[in-house]
Amino acid sequence: MVVNELAKKVGVQAHVVRYYARIGLLKPARNPHNDYQLFSNQDLDRLRFIRKAQRIGLSLNDITDLLDQPNDEPCCRRLQDLVSQRMDENQRRIDELRRLQRRMETLTRALKGVDGCTGNCDPFCPDVQRRLDLAGAVDL
Repeated sequence: MVVNELAKKVGVQAHVVRYYARIGLLKPARNPHNDYQLFSNQDLDRLRFIRKAQRIGLSLNDITDLLDQPNDEPCCRRLQDLVSQRMDENQRRIDELRRLQRRMETLTRALKGVDGCTGNCDPFCPDVQRRLDLAGAVDL
C-alpha cells in the first residue's frame, strides 16, 4: 500500500507516515517503477503500535527503543520501565505546575486593590517588583 492508503487505514495524515519512514520507525520498500514508498501489513501493525504507544505518553525515542529491542529481551519489562520513567517525569511536571499555580494565585491576591494605579509606570516600578518578588517567593 502507498502512503495515503496506510495513513487512511490508521487515521493519520500522510506527512506523519512519511516522517516515521524518514526517521526509521517504518521501513517501506520502494516501487522500482516509480520509486513510491510501499508499505506492508507489518508497517500497518507498526504504525498502529506507534499511535497506541503515543497515546499513553511514550516518546518516539521510547517507541524506537521498543521496536528495535532484540527479540530475546522481555518487551513487557522494557515497556514497564519506560512507562515508569514517563510517570516520574509527569509527576515532576505536575509538581512544577502546582508551584506555578500557587505563585500566580499569590500574585493575583497581591494585585487586588491596585485600581488606584495611575498607569504611568512601567514593569520596573517598585510596586510591580514587590508583588512579583512576593509571588516568586512562594514555592510550597
